Amino acid sequence: MNYKTTIQFTPEQLAMLKAGLADMSLWYDKESGKVEEHRVSPQTIETMRALAQHIKDMHSVTLAGSGS
Repeated sequence: MNYKTTIQFTPEQLAMLKAGLADMSLWYDKESGKVEEHRVSPQTIETMRALAQHIKDMHSVTLAGSGS
């Protein structure tokens, strides 16, 4: 089943997402395909977790509202 979901971000959330991805990309290991999490700032990890939760929350609202 294919479906499309739109997640709304505030300008502040979008800025945090961009900054978090930029920080994480500094520690991306191309060989393993993973981010060396122990080198990413704890603040970035916490911010990214909060944004991931926001995406999950918005996704579940979308599914609940779609009549699925």
